[in-house]
Amino acid sequence: MTAPGQSHGPLTPDHLQQLTAAKARGKAIRRACTFSRFNAWTLAFFAAISTLILFINLLIGGLTFTAVFITLALAATTVVEFIYGTRLKRFHTGAARAIGWNQAALGIAIALYCAMRIWSLTHGEQLLSDPTVAEAVGADMIDMLSHVAVATYAGIAALVLIYQALVAVYYVRLEPKVAAYKRDTPAWVIDAQQRGVVA
Repeated sequence: MTAPGQSHGPLTPDHLQQLTAAKARGKAIRRACTFSRFNAWTLAFFAAISTLILFINLLIGGLTFTAVFITLALAATTVVEFIYGTRLKRFHTGAARAIGWNQAALGIAIALYCAMRIWSLTHGEQLLSDPTVAEAVGADMIDMLSHVAVATYAGIAALVLIYQALVAVYYVRLEPKVAAYKRDTPAWVIDAQQRGVVA
C-alpha cells in the first residue's frame, strides 16, 4: 500500500480505514501514555517540593540522609518517567517495560524511606526537637504521636508497595500490545503518529 506522503495525494478510503483501525488498536497505548504523563508531572511536583524542603533543611543545618535519599529517588524516577513516557508515545520497544520497572523502583524507594523513618522514630529520634515545645506537649502526648507516626509510615509503605506493584504490572503487560501494534500497523501510519501528523 502506497503511503499518502509518497503519492502526494489525499487520503484514500483504504488509508482512512487503516488510520481508523490503528486508532482502535492503539487505544490502550494512548491511555497508558496519558497515565504516564500524569505520573511524570505528579512526581515532578513532589520532587520539587522535596528539593525545596531539602534546601531549607540545609540552610538551618538539619540535613538528613533520609531527606537526601527520597529527594534523589523522586528526581531520578521523574526523569525516567518523562523519558520513557515519550518513547512509549512513539511506540519504542521496551519503553512500557522500563516504565513498569521505574514504578516498581519508586515503590521500593518510598517503602525504604518509610522504613528509615520508622527506624529513626523507634531508636531515639525525638518527634519534637524543640525542648520547650516538647515539655509543653507532654511526654505522654509525644509518645502517642510517635506511635501514630510509626503506624502512618507503615501504612503508607504498604499501600505504596501494593499500588506501585499494580502499576508496574500494568506497564510490563502493555509491552506485548506495543509490539503487536507495531507489527499490525502500516509503517506510514506509525511514522505519521510519531511525527504528530495524526493521533
